[in-house]
Amino acid sequence: MPEIRLVVFDMIGTVINDHHAIEQSLISAFAEMDISVSEEQVSAVMGLHKKEAIQILCRKNGYTDDPDLAEKIYHQFMQRLWDAYAEKRILIPFPDAEKIFAWLHGKGIKVALNTGFDTELMMIVLKQVGWDEHPLIDGVVASDQVKRGRPFPDMIQYLMQKAGVSHSYQVMKVGDTEADIMEGRNAACGYVVGILTGSSSAEQLIRHKPDDIIHQLNEIKNRIH
Repeated sequence: MPEIRLVVFDMIGTVINDHHAIEQSLISAFAEMDISVSEEQVSAVMGLHKKEAIQILCRKNGYTDDPDLAEKIYHQFMQRLWDAYAEKRILIPFPDAEKIFAWLHGKGIKVALNTGFDTELMMIVLKQVGWDEHPLIDGVVASDQVKRGRPFPDMIQYLMQKAGVSHSYQVMKVGDTEADIMEGRNAACGYVVGILTGSSSAEQLIRHKPDDIIHQLNEIKNRIH
């Protein structure tokens, strides 16, 4: 493995547990429009900007004629997710998340977070878990702060610039979705890690050829020397 100078973590499902509120809110929002989407379909679009995810799910279910449908579903989804996230107990950092941040800092490695959420929702999540001004988090970025969200590399490139890291092979990307793995690959990260704490199975992640798959965050210690 190359020398790692920056680790970019996905937020929900990777370092923060929302108890599957995103998946449940998406399924419920589609049901409000009398459209049934499966857990497998929802899992496949996790990690993408949520408007794009909804558009993909509409197309997969044959709904391409109503240009306003995706927007209606998005508003339903956001209302449900806001309601869920209003409960502080819903959003909880995964065990060892902050310990891993501290361990990485101790080795001189910077820590950053990225998300398929927009900036407003990202900041709500960070404030709920007390991470909006966390001394161990060197950078955060939401999908609406760059030209293109996942699976494109723009968010990772933004965080590299902020961290002063010039070469993508010095970046480790860690995430729980297929979009996370594709993002890391498209950014040419030196090490791309799938984690099984979120919405995707090992079989789903393997399709996109991560360098490694782990079960818990503390396993990162065994990958960086």
